[in-house]
Amino acid sequence: MSEHTDSKTDAEDSIRAIFNEIPLPHERHPNNFLSYFGEVLARYRRSLPREMRSATNFGKYILGPYFGQPVDRNRISRAEKGDTSVTFGVYAAYLNEMGALPDILWAMEGGRSGSLRYLLLVEEELAPQIQKAMMAANDKLSARAEQEKNR
Repeated sequence: MSEHTDSKTDAEDSIRAIFNEIPLPHERHPNNFLSYFGEVLARYRRSLPREMRSATNFGKYILGPYFGQPVDRNRISRAEKGDTSVTFGVYAAYLNEMGALPDILWAMEGGRSGSLRYLLLVEEELAPQIQKAMMAANDKLSARAEQEKNR
């Protein structure tokens, strides 16, 4: 074996595999955060009306439309444990159903609306706030115009 191949093998052997670690419950470790994330997803599902709470019905009627087919109970169970092998689409469907995607994007942008695309995506959610701000601005403009008129 060449020297180059040996060093590559050594580098591959030294990869940490963080998701394979079993951290203590109090550690700020990705697996603990994912486990908690899964618990939040499970609580959301259990908060739904009785007929939608079962993993079977949740997978069929809530998550199924995202994929064009039901999501099986096993995948739902794994997602609710924070399993890293579950596809992001399942997590994204949960988050969208929870109405959390806009808030997650907001947090990822560091509290700034970083792009027009973000604003377009959350326009419906922000519509009441925008309407209220526009009415307040119009009131201020009207008051200012009246003030200048009476000078």
